[in-house]
Amino acid sequence: MLIRGEQGNFIDTANNYQAEKSEEIIGTWMRKRGIRDQLGKDYMKAISLSLSHVPCLIHTSTDIEDLSRANEYARAHGLRQFSVYQGRWSAARRDLEREIAPMAEAEGMAVVACGVICSPVFMNSVQKCDNREQQLQMNENEVRLGNVLQAIADEKKVSPVCIGLAYVMRKQPYVFPLIPNPSAGAVQECMRALMVALSETDVARIEKASPLQFGFPLDLLSWNGREASPWLPRAGGHIDFVPQQEPIIPRS
Repeated sequence: MLIRGEQGNFIDTANNYQAEKSEEIIGTWMRKRGIRDQLGKDYMKAISLSLSHVPCLIHTSTDIEDLSRANEYARAHGLRQFSVYQGRWSAARRDLEREIAPMAEAEGMAVVACGVICSPVFMNSVQKCDNREQQLQMNENEVRLGNVLQAIADEKKVSPVCIGLAYVMRKQPYVFPLIPNPSAGAVQECMRALMVALSETDVARIEKASPLQFGFPLDLLSWNGREASPWLPRAGGHIDFVPQQEPIIPRS
């Protein structure tokens, strides 16, 4: 399997993602090679532990305020704090950039971004539908974003999917996007995003095509949640910032 050959060490799947198509592909591949135990050791123990913690698991989606308090408690008592946050994030749906992404960065947490290329902007490219009637319909904003992604993709000689994946990885350190797996070719194409280096200009073009309203008080205190605005905070004096940690940029 491509993922295993490229040193992949986990598969995030569920039977409601692709109508059990992913499980069929993975199961067939494991059965032919007789390697089921290599990918799922002590499966019954894992199920038992999962079921015994159902009351806790169904409440894992919580406010970032509660998460921050939990991390503060963990640090104060010498406990291990949360290390990763999973949420929906893409160039087409940037809501996570309002508060969650900055919170994760401030808390030293990684972000597992799901739904990165699940917008019609990307899915038509992933599925490669030849019949226009089969393609997912896009609204005006998605069409505008799609044109920008395609233009940047043409400049870098990759697909728009790669640009979409590179975008979230360029925003801050330790962002790990989950990718769909309709075919081995699609997965291989997604891996090319690891070699795509987006410039600040590229990111600005994407965000201009897909603007995000940060809302109060972020739009009053900052332009994008990271930099001070030129008037309100600076009315009290000169303000400077310690640069935040940059993500790893692919080298050509």
